[in-house]
Amino acid sequence: MLGFCLIPRPTSTTYTFFKLFQREMDRYLTKQTNSFNIDHNHEYEEFRKAGEPSTFVDRVYKKSEQPRIPFKSHRIWVTDLNNPREMLTIFKDVFLVNQLSKTNQVLDSSASKVGQKWDHYIWTQDKTLIPETVKFFKRIGVEVRELKELPNYKGQIRETIDNYMIDGIGVGVACDILRMLINYDEGGLYLDMDFYIEEWDANLNYYFDFFGFRDREFDVQYFTTWGFGSKPGHIIHKTYLEIFNDFTQMDAAKRPYFINECMYKAVGAVLFKTGPFYYGKIFSKFNNLEGNQDVLIENPTYTNIYDTEFKFEDKGEIKNVTIRLIGRQFGQGSWTRDYQDLQIFGWPELSIAKNL
Repeated sequence: MLGFCLIPRPTSTTYTFFKLFQREMDRYLTKQTNSFNIDHNHEYEEFRKAGEPSTFVDRVYKKSEQPRIPFKSHRIWVTDLNNPREMLTIFKDVFLVNQLSKTNQVLDSSASKVGQKWDHYIWTQDKTLIPETVKFFKRIGVEVRELKELPNYKGQIRETIDNYMIDGIGVGVACDILRMLINYDEGGLYLDMDFYIEEWDANLNYYFDFFGFRDREFDVQYFTTWGFGSKPGHIIHKTYLEIFNDFTQMDAAKRPYFINECMYKAVGAVLFKTGPFYYGKIFSKFNNLEGNQDVLIENPTYTNIYDTEFKFEDKGEIKNVTIRLIGRQFGQGSWTRDYQDLQIFGWPELSIAKNL
């Protein structure tokens, strides 16, 4: 039997949808099936506070002698295996292409000042399918690696990722899951292809077990998925993957609304089912646990806020340290196509829109 969908275009861009998402996640995370048993206002306030600047600037951190976050950078280029596409046939912005190597140079320069060296990686399914892309990255000093090298790229997670990649429809979701998987297995700095860095502070690698960039939507702070750093095995990424895995294995009728039959491969729902709001909800519950030092810093793209001051303990004395980072991200992602595939009327199996 095929399910019938009727979804108006602005569905996932509304505050109502955001609150529905919050309630769905609250039910799962509190293990309550009845909303009457959940204080949603408390849960919402917890989510809101998790992204506020004061949550982090008032905390006292400690510097590690060894890097907490490995000096590894990760990018992703995945493609439909039946119709592989080279990076430069899609990612054509000359400025952003040039920034790939310039960003690596900025990172390398900062690492050399503390006696470290970055390893730069790009991840794909099969190197033989994208020879020109492989040549390009080798030329700028980036090692091309295959997903099968990741210890946890297997089982249900791999099946889900491969399913989203069929015809390239769900590439946004696939890449969201992959970036979490890569950082869980490897640790390091994840970078979207269109995120570039002009100045980097290596203190980020020594002071924190996780950091991300905060942003604001629906009048709450959340954080982005286009750039973040973490140690390997971080509980935030462990939980992200475990919960999403649970969602995909649920009976279709019991799945959360934002990942149900009509939304399953809809690009317009990516922000909720695997992107910033889902990621942010996990962060709000699992940051700074297990002795971790986790932090959000300002998104420098539009705020032009590059300096963030934190408190650190040094030999029993509390000192203020300024972390400086300059970077930009301008939203070249496939999910930004005006949410056009959320204008669904009919049977989703027959009418799912392709990315244009």
